[in-house]
Amino acid sequence: MRQIYNYSVIRYFPTTLSDEFINIGVFLHGYSEAEKIMSQKSAEDLYCSQLIGDKKKLIGIVEYLNELSISGKLQDSNHYFNNFRFSDAKQIATSNSVEKIIEDLYYDFIGYKFQDDTKIPIKMKIIKNSLEIAKRDFKSYIKITRKELFDFEIESIKKKTIHHSSIGSIANKQDVANMIMLPQKKEINNKYDFLDISKNTPANKQYFYDKLQMNNIERFLFRNEEDIVEYFEKIS
Repeated sequence: MRQIYNYSVIRYFPTTLSDEFINIGVFLHGYSEAEKIMSQKSAEDLYCSQLIGDKKKLIGIVEYLNELSISGKLQDSNHYFNNFRFSDAKQIATSNSVEKIIEDLYYDFIGYKFQDDTKIPIKMKIIKNSLEIAKRDFKSYIKITRKELFDFEIESIKKKTIHHSSIGSIANKQDVANMIMLPQKKEINNKYDFLDISKNTPANKQYFYDKLQMNNIERFLFRNEEDIVEYFEKIS
């Protein structure tokens, strides 16, 4: 039977006066065993322009939060301070175990950047696979290139359309916001696609879908080779 769980995302703010943040952990409300914080190694490996010259502070906070989680005090509001904040509580309806829920939430908000806490980002692995599949199976149908703002620019040879595509997680509000904020060209042959690699669909998914649709952005699943092939087939 599906149950409703409340969860929050732990956000690190490099600059306390700014609204820019980095997701570093998740937890289920009322479940001290259902908490997962970015590891020290992931914090060390994480690249973000906001962290240049200031990585030590993030690493220190990650260490501190992991200590709080181990001692069962993470959700104690007394340990809340400026550089890390809890997001508003969100809901998810699922029949999964508590352990599976927290693992999936962590993947959707943080873990998709990494593979088993190593230096190999999952996003880069998906990009590499996508380029290989396009070259191997779709070279007569699409032209795909890497771009600075978007992950891909894909031209349909037959349809004469250009797809500006970015990879992210629909469960990650920041990924959706980043896609919406990217500049768009008004020409009718330009399309904008959000390539969703999330394993877990948020309870308020329709809100994110509507946000993308309002900004003329279409969402496609992009989690594995089957999804990648299906996407290329649709836009060819």
